[in-house]
Amino acid sequence: PRDPRIDTVIGIFTPRFITSGVPLADFQDATEGMEKWEDWCPRWSARARIHEELGNQAMNSGNSKSAAEHWTTAGLIYHFGKFMAVEFPDQMREAHQKAISCRTMALPHLTPPGERIEIPFEGKFFHFQNLFLFHQEQSFDHLYFLKFDLHNYSLLQDLRSWMVYFSYSLM
Repeated sequence: PRDPRIDTVIGIFTPRFITSGVPLADFQDATEGMEKWEDWCPRWSARARIHEELGNQAMNSGNSKSAAEHWTTAGLIYHFGKFMAVEFPDQMREAHQKAISCRTMALPHLTPPGERIEIPFEGKFFHFQNLFLFHQEQSFDHLYFLKFDLHNYSLLQDLRSWMVYFSYSLM
């Protein structure tokens, strides 16, 4: 019998998966026929590896835009594979690192290009991806923190305070 957690997650998060950019075919392949909860992350990671490899092939062929799109998709699929894997910390950690790696490879080839940066704060680091800073000739009306990787969750409140301060300092 199928673990009921699988149907619960699919029922709640399918719109988020698809609207976030997970291709429907990848979602279906990762979830169809899944019976055991511990297969969630490995099955999603298997789909992500396909896009990661397609990205590598595209880059080796000189197609950086296609590579960036595949790596972005791979990072997203790794993310959704690991975000429900809290009972399996080794799987979660591996998929998380792969998500970071794929997204980091993609960032310089996107329009506009991005980069992964670390911001030191009280002896720790906040890791940001998708931090698009505009050049002087561009407007500072929009500064996007589209995703961040916070490895020390106890700093979350400090991060919120810092981001509010940072946002106001740009006004």
